[in-house]
Amino acid sequence: MIDVPGYRSDRALSSSGSFQLVRATRANDGTPVNLKLAEPSRTGALTQRLRHEFELTHPLRLDGVLHPLALEESRPGMSVLVLEGFGETTLAQRLAVGRMEVLAGCRLAVALARAVGQLHAAGILHRDLQPASVLVGADGVSVKLTGLTLATRRARAEVAPVAPDRLEGTLEYLSPEATGRTHRSVDSRSDFYSLGVMLFELFTGRRPFADTDALGLVHAHVALPPPLPQSLVPELPRTLSALILKLLAKSPEDRYQSAYGLVADLQRCLDGLETGDGVPDFELGTKDVPERFAVPERLYGRAPQQASLRDAFERAASGRSGFVLVTGAAGMGKSALTGTLKRPVSEKHGLFVRGKYDQLLRDTPYSGIFEAFREVARSLLGEERLDLWRQRLLEALGGMGQLVVDAVPRLGLVLGEQPPVAELDPAESELRFQLVLRKLVGVLATSEHPLVIVLDDLQWADSASLQFLRQLLTDRELGNLLVVAACRTEVLDAEHPVEGLTQALREAGTPVQRINLEPLSPEQLSRLVADVFPAAAGQPDTQLDAVVLSLTEGNPFFAVQLLRAFYERGLVRFDAEGGGFRWDGGALRGQDFSDGVVALLTARIRELSPGAQALLPVAAALGHAFTLRNLSTVMELTPEQTTEVLDEVLHAGLVAPVGERLTDTEPSDSFQFAHDRVQQAALELTPPDEHPEVHARIGRLLLRHTPPELMDEQLADIVSHFHLALPVLKDAQERHRVAALDLRAGRGAKSRGAWSAALRLLTTGRQLLGDDGWSANRALAFDLHVEAAEAAYLAADFEQMERLASAALDHAQDRLEQVRVHLVRIQCHSHRGEHERAVDLGLEVLGMLGQHLPARPIQAHVLAGVAKTKVLLGLRKPEDLESLPELRDPLLVATLRVMMKLATAAFMARPLLFPLVVLRNLQLTIRHGATGTAAFGYVGYGLMLSVHLGNPEEGYRYGRLALKTLDRFGAESLRSMVHFVFNLFIRHWKEPLGTCLDDFFAGASKGQETGDIEYFAYNASAGCAVSLIGRDGLLEHGPRVDRFRDALASHRHTNVPFLQYTRHTLDVLTGAFTGDVEARERDIVAPYHQAGYSNGIATCEVMRTMRRWLWRDAKGSLESAAAVDARAELITGQIYLPWYKFFQGLALLELHPSRGPLERLRASRTIDALRKQMRGWARIAPMNYGARAELLDAERARVDGKPTEAADGYDRAIRLAREHGLSLDEAVGCELAARFHLEQRRERVAHAYLADSRAAYVRWGARAVASRLEREYPHLLPTTPEPVRAEESAGTPLASLDLESVLKTARALSGEIVLDKLLRKLMTLLIENAGARRGFLILMRPEGLYIEAEGSVDGARVLLDQGVPVESSTALPASIVHYVVRTGETVILDDAATEEPFSEDPYVRTAHPKSVLCSPLLKQGSLTGVLYLENDATRGAFTPERLEVLRLLSFQAAISLENAGLYASLEEYSHTLERRVDERTAELQSKNVELAETLTRIQEMQRQLVAQEKLASLGALTAGIAHELQNPLNFVNNFSELSTRLAAELDTTLRAQTGKLESTTAEDILETLEDLKQNARRIQTHGRRASDIIKTMLRHSRRSEGSRTRVDLNMLIRDSVNLAVQGLRVREGAAAVETDTELDPRVGTVEVVAGDISRLIINILDNAFYATLAKRRGEGEAFTPRILVSTRRLAARVELRVRDNGPGIPLEIREKLFDPFFTTKPAGSGTGLGLSLVHDIVQEHQGEIRVESVVGEYSEFVISLPSLLPTTAAA
Repeated sequence: MIDVPGYRSDRALSSSGSFQLVRATRANDGTPVNLKLAEPSRTGALTQRLRHEFELTHPLRLDGVLHPLALEESRPGMSVLVLEGFGETTLAQRLAVGRMEVLAGCRLAVALARAVGQLHAAGILHRDLQPASVLVGADGVSVKLTGLTLATRRARAEVAPVAPDRLEGTLEYLSPEATGRTHRSVDSRSDFYSLGVMLFELFTGRRPFADTDALGLVHAHVALPPPLPQSLVPELPRTLSALILKLLAKSPEDRYQSAYGLVADLQRCLDGLETGDGVPDFELGTKDVPERFAVPERLYGRAPQQASLRDAFERAASGRSGFVLVTGAAGMGKSALTGTLKRPVSEKHGLFVRGKYDQLLRDTPYSGIFEAFREVARSLLGEERLDLWRQRLLEALGGMGQLVVDAVPRLGLVLGEQPPVAELDPAESELRFQLVLRKLVGVLATSEHPLVIVLDDLQWADSASLQFLRQLLTDRELGNLLVVAACRTEVLDAEHPVEGLTQALREAGTPVQRINLEPLSPEQLSRLVADVFPAAAGQPDTQLDAVVLSLTEGNPFFAVQLLRAFYERGLVRFDAEGGGFRWDGGALRGQDFSDGVVALLTARIRELSPGAQALLPVAAALGHAFTLRNLSTVMELTPEQTTEVLDEVLHAGLVAPVGERLTDTEPSDSFQFAHDRVQQAALELTPPDEHPEVHARIGRLLLRHTPPELMDEQLADIVSHFHLALPVLKDAQERHRVAALDLRAGRGAKSRGAWSAALRLLTTGRQLLGDDGWSANRALAFDLHVEAAEAAYLAADFEQMERLASAALDHAQDRLEQVRVHLVRIQCHSHRGEHERAVDLGLEVLGMLGQHLPARPIQAHVLAGVAKTKVLLGLRKPEDLESLPELRDPLLVATLRVMMKLATAAFMARPLLFPLVVLRNLQLTIRHGATGTAAFGYVGYGLMLSVHLGNPEEGYRYGRLALKTLDRFGAESLRSMVHFVFNLFIRHWKEPLGTCLDDFFAGASKGQETGDIEYFAYNASAGCAVSLIGRDGLLEHGPRVDRFRDALASHRHTNVPFLQYTRHTLDVLTGAFTGDVEARERDIVAPYHQAGYSNGIATCEVMRTMRRWLWRDAKGSLESAAAVDARAELITGQIYLPWYKFFQGLALLELHPSRGPLERLRASRTIDALRKQMRGWARIAPMNYGARAELLDAERARVDGKPTEAADGYDRAIRLAREHGLSLDEAVGCELAARFHLEQRRERVAHAYLADSRAAYVRWGARAVASRLEREYPHLLPTTPEPVRAEESAGTPLASLDLESVLKTARALSGEIVLDKLLRKLMTLLIENAGARRGFLILMRPEGLYIEAEGSVDGARVLLDQGVPVESSTALPASIVHYVVRTGETVILDDAATEEPFSEDPYVRTAHPKSVLCSPLLKQGSLTGVLYLENDATRGAFTPERLEVLRLLSFQAAISLENAGLYASLEEYSHTLERRVDERTAELQSKNVELAETLTRIQEMQRQLVAQEKLASLGALTAGIAHELQNPLNFVNNFSELSTRLAAELDTTLRAQTGKLESTTAEDILETLEDLKQNARRIQTHGRRASDIIKTMLRHSRRSEGSRTRVDLNMLIRDSVNLAVQGLRVREGAAAVETDTELDPRVGTVEVVAGDISRLIINILDNAFYATLAKRRGEGEAFTPRILVSTRRLAARVELRVRDNGPGIPLEIREKLFDPFFTTKPAGSGTGLGLSLVHDIVQEHQGEIRVESVVGEYSEFVISLPSLLPTTAAA
C-alpha cells in the first residue's frame, strides 16, 4: 500500500491496475475514509481522471453513490481522492469467496439496481460498472457505487471503432456498444448490461464469458449468447434467470430501458423469496419505461433498405466493388441507415470509415475522402498489427508515401518518415496522386478486411472527388470495396454531377444501387412515438401521433426534435404511478411550431448558458466538423475552458464527439454537429450580415495560431473562411496575405488534380490583389496569373487561359518568365490536339532563346543536322558522354524544357522537325553539359541511328546511355517516354521481343507513377499489342489489356480504340469471340477514321493483317497491309514494321500462282524487296526475325518450283522459332511446311507438321486457329488436340484456374464413356467446380434444345433422360438459354432479378434466382449444347475465374459427350447383334468361327496400322535428317566437280604458257595445281560416298506399301548384315566387330515384306554393335566383340537368331525392352523406337520374338516367322 500523509492506511479494498482503493483513517480526527490513488507510474494522466470524478460526484448527495470529501495533493504531482468511509468490502472481494445464495443475492441486486437508477436520474452514466466499483456495507445488503473516473454527464455518447487494447472500462463487463464494434451509442442501457454481467456472476459464481483473450471477449459480448443461468444453478428461479438474460441482451432495445422497471421486477422476485412463496413466473418489463426523454436507436420503417445495404456489402465483401447512393430529404435518416453497416463490417473484420462534404468547404478538394482516410488512420493506429499494416502500405505506395501524408497528415503516424517526391507538371501530378490514393485503397480493401467508405452529403463534393470515385470504382484491380454516398434529394437533378457519376459507373459495369428514403408512414411514426413516450395507463396515444404527423409530415429527425421540445417544455411528463407518460392533447395543439425544426433547435440553443450560446455559432461557422484546438483558438480560450463550455453542448445532444476518446477528462479532439439542421440553427443565431466578420475573425485567428508544420493541414480551412469574409477584407496588406494563401492552396489543389477548385482559388487570389496588384506585388500577381492559366486549360477553360497568359506575358520581366508562360500555352495547345499551333509557338519561343529551327524542314535539313552532330561528337563514343558535366545555366535548362514540349507536338504534326529538335538537344548537351533532358536527346539520336542511318548497334548504345542518364539525374518524369522510344524503335533490333514486352509494361507503370498519361498510354498500348506475338499464353494477357483500356478510358485517351482492337484480336484468336469479326473490327476502328487519326488506323491494320492471314484470308490480309503501306512513314522502324511485312509477304506468296503474268512480275518485285528487307533485319536481330526471313525464302522457293530448297527453308525457320521461343512463328512455319508437303503428296510428313503447328498454336493461346486447322484437315488431325508436353507448357501460366480441379474433372470425364454415368459425373463435378446449387445440361438435337440432365448441390440427385424441350420447361429461364445459343456468349448475372434484360423472364420473376451462369458448350467452334447453373443462396457467386475453369471443363465435356454418344451407338449395335444371335442360335455356332477370324484380322490390321504409323513417323524423322544432310552435300559434290573441271582447264592453259614462265615457277605452279586436282577428286569421291549412304538410309527409312513377296531369306539377311556393317564402319571408323553368319539353306524363300525384315535385322544389329563395343571400351583391347546371325527351318516356320557377346540384358530391362521410347543409351544416342518397331514388324508378320540373355556373357534375339502367311493375311 502507498502511504498517504495525514492518513493511516488500514487495508487495500481493490486495485484495478490504474487505481488503488484503500481503507484508511484520517489522522487528525480519526474519521474512517476510503482513499483512491493513482498508480505511481501513471500519476500524470490519472490525476486528471481523479479530478474529473471529484468534480462530477461532489455536488451529488445520493444514497447509492460513494460521496467524495476532498481531492488532495499528497505530494507534488500525486493526487488522492478522499471518499466517505462506507463499506467493509467490495463486491469483487465478496464474489471471490463464491456465489451468493439466491435470497441474499436478490437483496443485493435490488440495492444495486436502485444505486444505478439514482446515478442515471442524476444524468450520469457510470461506464465502468464492475464488482470492484461496488462497496458493500457491513449489513451485506447496502451498497454504494464508486469508480466513476470514466463516467460522463452525457445522456449518450458515440463510440468510434478502436482496438481492444484501447477500450475504456473493464473488458469483462463491457456492453456490446461500448466495444465500438456496433453502430450504437453508449447510454444508460450500457450500464444495465454491465449490471447484468455482475448479477450473472453474483448468482452463478462465474462470468458469462470466460474468454481471457481481448478479441475473444469483444466477440463474445457482440455475438455470442450467454449460457442460461438456471442451467448452471438449477435452484435459481426461472424468472430471475430470465431477468439476468434480459439485462445481457445484445441489443439495447431488448434490455431494461430504465432502472424503474428493473427495480420493480427485482423487488417482485425478492418479495416472493422473502414470503417463502417463491419467485412467481411473470412477464418481465411490464413497468419498464424510460423515465426521461430517450430515443430508441432502432430504425423505423427502413428494414428493406437495411437489407439492400447489407446485400450490397456482402457482394463487395465477396470481391466485387460496388456503389450505393442513398437519397432522401434532410432528416430522413440517411446517416443512421448507412451507420447500420458498421456491425456487419466489423463481423467480417473490415474497415468502416465515414467522411462528409461541407457546403462551406466546397473549394476544398477531396475533403470528404480525406476525412474518411483520417478515420482510417485512427483505426490503424489502434491496431495491434500496426507494423504489418505499415509494411503493406509502404510496399504498395513505393516512394510516394509523402503524397498521402501531405493530404492526410495523420497517416504520417502510420507510415513514418517519408522521402520527398519529385515535382511534376500539373496533369502528371493529378495522375500520380490519384494512383497513390488507389494504391492506398487497394491495401485497405481486401478479402481479409473489406472496406466500406461512407460519404455524407456527396452533393457538395468537388469534381476531383467525383472523378476519383469514378476511377476507384471502375478499377478492375480493386475489389472488396463498397462506397456508400448519401445525398439530399432536393438538390439532385438529372444534370447534377453525382447523377453523372452514377451513370458512368453503370456504363462501366460497376454494380450501382439506389436507395431512396421516404417519410415514415403513419403506422411507423406511431411506433416511434410509442417507443419514445409509452403512454401511461389510461392515456390515449392517438392525439400525440396525430399532432406529430401533422407537424413533421413523417420526417424522422423533425419528429424526434418535436418530441424533445414537448418533453423539455413540460408538455409531456413521466407518470411513475401510471408507468408511462402523459400529455394534454389540447395543450399540444395550442403550441405554435409552424416555423419548423430549425426554429425548434434555435429555441433549444437559447435555453443554454450564455457561454454555450456564444460557442455554438462559432463552432457552426467552423464547419459541420471542428477540432477542439481550432475552437479554442477562435474562442480565445484555453482547451480546458472550451471543454467546460462544450460539455454542456454535448450533454444537450447538439454536438457529438468524433474519435476514440470519450470522457470529459480526455475529450475527443474532434467533434461534429448532430445534424445539419443543428448547424443551421446555430448559424442563424448570428445575423447574416455579421457572418463575413465572423469568418474573417476565424481566418485571422487560425492563421495567427497555426504552427508552420500544421499549415498545410489547416490551409484549406483558413482560405475558406477568408473567402467567406471577402466583403469585409479591406486592408491591402491582409488581402495580399490572403492572396498568397490562395496561391499556395491553388498549387496544392492543382497537384492533386482538382483543376476547377484550383482555378477558383487562384482567381480569388487575383481578385484580392485588385487592379493595383501588378504594381503593388508584381511577383505574386505573376505567379497567380501563370498558375491560374495552367489551371484554366486543365479545367478546359481555354479562353480564360489565353487571357491570363497574355496578361502574364505583358508583365514578364525576363525571358525565363516568358518561357514559363509559353510552356503553359504549348501544353495547352498539345492538350487540345492543336499540334500545329504548339509547333509554331515552340519554334517562336526557341527563336527568342537563340535556337532557330526551320518551320517546314526538308530531308536536307535533317542530313545537315546529323552531319553537324557527328562533327561535334568527333571521336567520342556514347560511353564517353556519361561523364559530361551537369548543365546549370537556367536559360539553357528552360530551352531544353521547351524542346521537350515541342518534340512531342512535332512528332505528331511535322515528323521531319522531330529529328531536328532531337539533334539540337544533343548538340546543346555536348556543348554545355547534361541534365535529365539529355536522355531525350540520346534516345532520339539512337532512334535516328537505328531507323534512318542504318546503324542499330550504335543506336542501341545511345539508348542505353539514355537509361543511364535517367538514373544519374533521377529524371523519373522522363523515364516512361525514354522507355517507350527505346523499346519501340531501338531495342527490338538487338534484344528478344519478350524483353521489350516486359520493359513496355515497366514504362507504363512508371508513367502511372509520374502521371505521364501520354507515355503511360503509349507504353501500355505497345506492350499489349506486342504481347500478341512476343509471348505465349494469350488468355493470360486479356485481363491486363482490360485494365489498361479502362485506365485510358477514364482519361478519354485516343489509344482506347487501339486497346479495344487488341482485346478483340485476343478474343478472336482464343475463340472467346465467335461473332461477325469483320463488322466488329470496322466498328472499333471507326472513331479513328472519323477523326483522321492515321497512326491509330495503321497500328490496328497491322494486327488485322496478321489476323486475316491466320484466318486464310490472304486477299484481306493484303488489303490491311496496303492500308498500313499508305501510312508507312508513321511506323518506320517501329516494332510493328516487321510484324505486318512478314504477313504481307506470306499473303503475296500465297496468291502468287493465281496471278496473271504481269501481276506476277510486279508482285515478284515486291516479294523480293520484302525478302531482302527481312533478311537484313534477320542479320541484326536473328532472335526476332530470323525465322521469318527463312519462311519468306522457303515460300519463294516453293513458288519457284524448288522443293528441296523450300523443305530445307521451312525446317530452318521452324528450328529458329523454337530456339527463340516464338510459338507464333513456329506454328506458321509448321503450317506452311504441311501445306507444302501436301502439295508434294507426302501426307504422313504433312501430318507431323500439322500436329506440330496445332500444338504451337495452342501453346501460343490461339485455340481458334488450332480449331481452324482441324476443320481444314480433318483426315490428318484428330478432333481433340494432342497433349502438350510438360516442357512445352511450363511457361503457360494458369494462375486464374484451379488446376487441381480441372485435372481431376478432366480425368473423371475422359475415363467415362457410358452416357448415364457420364451425365451424373459431369453434372456433379460442374456444380462442384462452379459453386452452383443447381444446374442443367442442355444438348442440341436435330429438332431443337432438350434438357438431358438436372443436378443439385448435394450431388446425390441427378435426373437423367428428361428429354424436355427448353421451350416447354418451367425449371429454368428460356430467354437466357436462347440468348446464349444465338450469340455464343456466356451470360453471368450477379442478381438475376435486377439485371436487364432477363429480369422479366417468367422463371426469374417466379423463382427469384440470385446468381446465374449460362455458357455454350463448343466443340471445334460448333455449338453442341448449353450449360445452365444457378445459385439461389447468394449473389455474385460466379466469378470470371470460375468461368475460365468451366470453359476448359466444357471443352472436355463436349468431347466426352460425343464419345459417350458413339459408345452408346456401339452398345446399341452390340445389343441388336446379341438379339439376333439369340434368335438364330443354330447359325451362331457357324458364325462364331468367322467372327473370331474376322476379329483376329481386325486386330492384325490394327497392329499393322499402328506399326505403319510408327514406322512412318520414324521415316519422316529420318527423311528430315537426310534432307538436312543432303543439302550441304549437294553443294560439296557440285563445287568439287566444278573445281575439278576448272583445275583441268587451268592445267591445259598453264602448260600452253610454260614457255613464258621461269622453269622453277612453272613447276611449282603445276605441282600445286596437281595437288588441288587430287584434293578436289578426293572430296568428290567421299561426297558421293556420303550421298550414297544417305540414299541407302532413305531407302531403309521408308516403309514399303505393305505388299508381301516371296524372297530368299538368307540372301536378304546377308545384304542387311553387310549394310549394317558398312554403317558401323562409317560411324566407328577403325572399330570393328567380328560378324559371322550361319544360314540354314533349308530356309529357302519366305513370304515377307522385304524392307521391313531388312530394317528389323539392321535395328537388332545396331543394338548388338553398340552393346559389344561398349563392353570393349570397358574391358580393353583384350576383348573381341563378336556377333553371330543364324537361321534354321522349323517345319512351317523359320527361325532367325542374332547373338552377341556383349554385357547381357538384366531381367528388369528385358521386361521393358520393346516399350516405345524406352532406351538405356545416353541422352542423344537413341530414340527408344528401334526395338519397338522390331516388335511391331514381327507381330505384323504373325511371328514371335523373345530375348535370351545371361548378364556379363551374351544376349540373343530369337525371331520366329511363318514361312508362308495365310491367304487372307497375304491379301
